Amino acid sequence: MLYSKTSMGCGWFAGMPRFTWFFTGDGCLLSRVANVIGLWDMSINHLETMASFSKANGQIPHEAVLISDINSRKLYTGYMHVSATPLWIISLYNTYLWSCDLSLLKRNYERVLKALKFLESLDKDNDGFIEVFPEKLLIAWDEIAAERRKGACMEVNGLYILSLYAAYRIAEILSDKKHATVFLNKYRLLKDKFEKTFWCEDESFYYDRIHPEPIIVLSPYIALPLLYNLAPCERGRLVLDKIANSDLIADCGVRIYRFKGEIKSGYYEGSVWPLYTWIIGLSAYNYGKRMLGHKLMKALIKLALTSSDPGKINEFYEYDCSREKGQPIQGFSSAPVIDLLVEGILGIKVDESRTLTFEIQMPEEWNYLEFRNLRYNGFILSGRIAKRSNIIEIYLENRGKKSSRIILKYYDENLGSASGEDCKGKYLLRCVHINPEESIKIELKKNS
Repeated sequence: MLYSKTSMGCGWFAGMPRFTWFFTGDGCLLSRVANVIGLWDMSINHLETMASFSKANGQIPHEAVLISDINSRKLYTGYMHVSATPLWIISLYNTYLWSCDLSLLKRNYERVLKALKFLESLDKDNDGFIEVFPEKLLIAWDEIAAERRKGACMEVNGLYILSLYAAYRIAEILSDKKHATVFLNKYRLLKDKFEKTFWCEDESFYYDRIHPEPIIVLSPYIALPLLYNLAPCERGRLVLDKIANSDLIADCGVRIYRFKGEIKSGYYEGSVWPLYTWIIGLSAYNYGKRMLGHKLMKALIKLALTSSDPGKINEFYEYDCSREKGQPIQGFSSAPVIDLLVEGILGIKVDESRTLTFEIQMPEEWNYLEFRNLRYNGFILSGRIAKRSNIIEIYLENRGKKSSRIILKYYDENLGSASGEDCKGKYLLRCVHINPEESIKIELKKNS
């Protein structure tokens, strides 16, 4: 419904009926879901549509309206979100991984280089961190508090660091060794400095911003870099624990800031956003906090089932979940229901070796899970997972024309004998190779 072909290009509208134009940030988040379910052509179109309106300095636009002589370039807010540029680079690399389309990187490599030059230009004090300037309409992630958030902000720099890694991988793939080395070195140095500068040991939380001095603000966007696994394991878990045990968590999802008693007709502090429910929920799966992930996924499903128009999820909700607010149809509100299943519970991911990995974190009360027609690199995979006493049965069927290597990790905190342990917890491991038109059955034993 939201994907549209227009005279300005193709991509996802942010929402309906009001936001029927293109946004980079919204589209980048939607692309990670679209890629997993085989809709990477839509991701490619959206990313390239937005990049076609980039500035001469390399900045990727925040939004583009469908009026040809206005688009992004004559729109007051067209370039206001600094985060759009690093998100675009991150999403380009992710879309390549799923589409296996090398031409996508070749077509857009110069844009990547220019986009990074733009980001580097935002480091005015030469400390390595990029800064935001709301007085120049160059803002951080959140619009509600945009005016008071100046200088180096946590989530924007987290995304910048992640974009450096994505650019390093893109340069490496395209055999640009010079830029690959530069990007990798900068990524490593800045990632280390980021942890030393933004982490507050006393609060077990990241600083919201460090200018004019470091300040802690309890907000869900602090977890945005966790969505991409940037934080070290223990720190990521501490951040999620602090959020989970706070009043940011409402019955229907996650609030943007704490509610301070003031309700507004538009966006306001304390309102509940499915977008932030997604960010915290998937981050919870990434860092082994699956009970929190399961809880937030259930909240989103309940919103869809109890909606005034069943199936849709609104842009945001009243602080106490009592009223639907904003746009009746919003891409970043509905996509989380899919993503918390495919990237959260099933833990589906791919890499440059064309290996498909499942990092399965099934809810305790689920005994059966089935998926169909997962498309990747020429094969079409369906499967089912069943719990039977201390046996986990996994059945896979490849109906495609190519074979694939698959890594299966099944996580369970009650494993008596595990194959290994990582940030998500203890797991059972099996690596398999599945040929075209082949079906295989795997049994994993939970030894007590």
